[in-house]
Amino acid sequence: MKTSFRFDIQALRALAVMSVLIFHISPYHLPGGYLGVDVFFVISGYLIIGQIWKLICDRNFKFVDFYANRFKRLFPPLFVVLVASSILAFYLMLPMEYKNYTEMLKASLLYYSNIWFYFQSDYFSNDLKLSPLLHTWSLSVEEQFYFIFPIILVLLSTIFKRRIMVFASLILIGLVSLFAGHFLLYSDAVFSFFSPFTRFWQFIIGGMVAVLPQLNISNRASFQVTTLSLGVIIVSLFIYNEDTPFPGLFAVPVTLATAAIISCHCRSKFITYLTANKAILYIGNISYSLYLWHWPTIVFYKIAFLGEYSPKDKVAVFVISFILASVTYFFVEKPTRSISTSKFRFSLILAPITLSLAVIITFITISTVQQTRFKPEVIAYEKVMGEKGRNFREGKCFLTEDISSPSTIIESNCIVQDEDKYNILLLGDSHAAMWYSALEATRPKGMTLSQATAAGCTVSSGNSKIERCDHFYGWVFSELLLNTKFDMVIVASRWRLKDVGKFTKTIEILKKHSNNILVIGPNIEYAQPLPWLLSHLKEDELENFTRYNKQKQVDKQILFLADKAGVEYYSLIDTLCFDKNTCTHLTPSRSPTLFDDDHLTQDGALMLSPKLWSAVGMLRN
Repeated sequence: MKTSFRFDIQALRALAVMSVLIFHISPYHLPGGYLGVDVFFVISGYLIIGQIWKLICDRNFKFVDFYANRFKRLFPPLFVVLVASSILAFYLMLPMEYKNYTEMLKASLLYYSNIWFYFQSDYFSNDLKLSPLLHTWSLSVEEQFYFIFPIILVLLSTIFKRRIMVFASLILIGLVSLFAGHFLLYSDAVFSFFSPFTRFWQFIIGGMVAVLPQLNISNRASFQVTTLSLGVIIVSLFIYNEDTPFPGLFAVPVTLATAAIISCHCRSKFITYLTANKAILYIGNISYSLYLWHWPTIVFYKIAFLGEYSPKDKVAVFVISFILASVTYFFVEKPTRSISTSKFRFSLILAPITLSLAVIITFITISTVQQTRFKPEVIAYEKVMGEKGRNFREGKCFLTEDISSPSTIIESNCIVQDEDKYNILLLGDSHAAMWYSALEATRPKGMTLSQATAAGCTVSSGNSKIERCDHFYGWVFSELLLNTKFDMVIVASRWRLKDVGKFTKTIEILKKHSNNILVIGPNIEYAQPLPWLLSHLKEDELENFTRYNKQKQVDKQILFLADKAGVEYYSLIDTLCFDKNTCTHLTPSRSPTLFDDDHLTQDGALMLSPKLWSAVGMLRN
């Protein structure tokens, strides 16, 4: 393993952290920026496996020294960031948010936050957009790697006397890790993303670069491979996005490209100039602190200013992140690195454990004090956010990503038929499911209401680019509507302008199965969850946080196509809003109409259901 200072590795760190930073500040400009984490994993594997293996070969490896060094390197900056974040959370977060924060704080300090976040939601989900410690999932994966792999390497070197067998065993573990992660994409993609085991192969590839004999290649070949690999990483940062299945085999290009750059250690003038550039070197040096600070800065900035980023806000977050990272690097990270491991090895392990427990106990204990800072109505608003579609009949009549078989709908009695009654089908995505409970509660006599809905699946006749959605609507059109007679179909979705092109064809197919079609238009949407905004603002201050203009444009397009197709249309936006400045945000009982940024609460749907049933009655007559 090369021991000289690696400018190329510092440059890779700079590229990795800047990719993640840009992605989190402005995903539109770098949709695959999350790949920076994968670059970090390969670098860590190269450095740590190489270091451990060298010490094992020299018969000088000590677990205590290794873990002490890891704590010394990683814990002080993390501790500073987490304490600062906890103070901000106490003052800026709502009670339930803060209570949830203390759980993620505990998970982050004890290095199991990847597992904790797995049980919360998808990494790219809106549910986690305001989680200040979401980024610590990757730190937990790394720490789990640091904990497990020294044990694995020591065991393998004890069992096998020949190095080739140790390396073969590592490669086998890596292959199992890779393919397990890939196959899990089709059954539990969130676990594949957050699990340490499905990421270990990336560390192992980096480690193999460190421990296997270096290839003797010409300077020209080294330059070509390095340039090509850098190109692969950069192109991937732009062509990958949140919808790309990941990690699994889709993570291979960036992982191998990073490993190739490290392996080549290219010394050409151009690459040396590029990697030894002072600006790049500086970013590489502060990369760890920058990674720690950037996400809490983004989240708390959003909480403090309540809205989406303007370009000026993005620049402000970028600058603040760099300032905080620089201060932490020079006054925390660098000084603590110089502490002697041999003198303070046990203190370097016990101190982080003690401090972590102290922080956890302190901020959990004061949660009761934190709640007293808020008025009763604010606490009531926040509780509404916990509704999260509890009346959608999830997993039965509302299919989620985990339950994609339409047969569930029949088995769960979601389809109701009565020859002596007027039978109605509610069809669509979550924007259809949000109506069911209220419509059923206020359903006129002589009618039945069936539900066939699927999460994230806009009503479409096919080619949605989401396999489970095409499967669902394929079943609706080829089986459900053919075998079951409905007097009316109520169609609702989270309509987008991109849906306009398929709308007419879909409605024409539906008209072949039912004489009466009622289309519910798009809902009003907000920049943040409505109850959250009401907790921070007065009702008359919400006008700047609605997406009225955008949604009204969609409403007009869908209305035009519905009229052209000869089907009834119910404008949800016109029902809730007279114009941008006069929208209904609260029900008569003073409860928010939405539980997030775009879904009706039970009370909100109950408030509107009489008008919707009136539209149904007019169409029936």
